[in-house]
Amino acid sequence: MSPLTFADARHGWLLRPGRRELDRTADGGDSWAVAGYPPGVELGAVGFADDSNGFATGWLVDDPQGCNRTAASARCRSALYRSVDGGASWARVLAGAYVSPVSIVDSRTVFAAVAVPNCVGYVDSCGSDLWRTTDGGITWSMMWRSATAIWDVHFANAHEGFLTRLSGAGLVGTATILHTIDGGTTWSDELVLPGSRIPTLEVSDGQAWVMTLADGMCSMGGCGGYELQKRSSTGTWSVITTDPDWYARPRPDRLGFLGGLLFTDASHGWITAGSGAGGGTGGVLHTDDGGVTWWRSIVPPGGWDVIALAPIDDSTAVILGTAFDTPPFLARTRDGARMWSKLAFVP
Repeated sequence: MSPLTFADARHGWLLRPGRRELDRTADGGDSWAVAGYPPGVELGAVGFADDSNGFATGWLVDDPQGCNRTAASARCRSALYRSVDGGASWARVLAGAYVSPVSIVDSRTVFAAVAVPNCVGYVDSCGSDLWRTTDGGITWSMMWRSATAIWDVHFANAHEGFLTRLSGAGLVGTATILHTIDGGTTWSDELVLPGSRIPTLEVSDGQAWVMTLADGMCSMGGCGGYELQKRSSTGTWSVITTDPDWYARPRPDRLGFLGGLLFTDASHGWITAGSGAGGGTGGVLHTDDGGVTWWRSIVPPGGWDVIALAPIDDSTAVILGTAFDTPPFLARTRDGARMWSKLAFVP
């Protein structure tokens, strides 16, 4: 789930930055119209299984008093919403101290991690409960409890899934990748990554990848030392990028900060790069060989920050970007991130 998402080549949704508004397109991003928005919430991410059925997460405003969209405390409540009409209307289907991450398998099967009840402090210091619905959010079952925070969760289907849990202070600690084949009832440890910063997990076409960063490798202009691992069919994880500077080909002025790892199939993947607060170089990375080699594009040239990316197929994607002292923009590539064109709609 993301502030920008596409269910297919034509139907997409965008949470407009800085305002409570959801827009949708039915022509691949050339034109947009205002969709519905649930009251009393600041939505942060949205995802659709098809052109009608979607889910969105966000903070409940002032619940309790003083909580808002920037809330990080476990005392502040968040919620998961469902739409069955393409985003025109929304209904709350799950609420808790922190509802995230969420994995949408299809219109009926969804997994959501929720901070354990009565957690004190920040949500990354709490354990997480994994919940599942098989009827589109009408009823939920608590499948499994993690003693540490669930950082990411992805299900390939209703039975097989992967999650990352992170133990440590803040965003740095020991990351563990776990695997299930029974719909989340039981989990087995598959990969332990000590000293990990913000691990990113992705599952597509029966393949799984994880990108992580060792602690202490960052500066104001970006981070270095990213490592990408892939899971084999036998359940073994191994580093697949033999080039230590795989994320910097061609090398930008500043490395920037890599974000989400997204694959549309077993071969074609995308990674966002943001400028951060220190003026790093933003852009998009693309691979067509399963993550062994990557091409990096600056989108467009000149210090841009890529807030969100929505891949549509192996070569087409739309990004939400921004730059210093300029309005946000939407841009689209049709050739695997080599060339970009801004869309007319201004978010």
